[in-house]
Amino acid sequence: MLQRIQALSNVSPQFRQLWQQHDIHGRCQGQRTFLVAGAGEVTFEHASFIVDEDNHLRLVMYSAQPDCPTSAAFEAML
Repeated sequence: MLQRIQALSNVSPQFRQLWQQHDIHGRCQGQRTFLVAGAGEVTFEHASFIVDEDNHLRLVMYSAQPDCPTSAAFEAML
């Protein structure tokens, strides 16, 4: 997730400014499993952040641990 935050910070001055303010509400995290045609069940870690004051805009990040079946299945889909 840190790599994604850094990448977004590098390309968006607005994201960088908002991220540095730490004005993020409603953090939620956990695991989520999807059934993907051709890949079967894939499980991702996720973190969800509400990033606007009206609670309408949400940033959701999914990631798979390296060298796990989900990571291999996801790479094969790309």
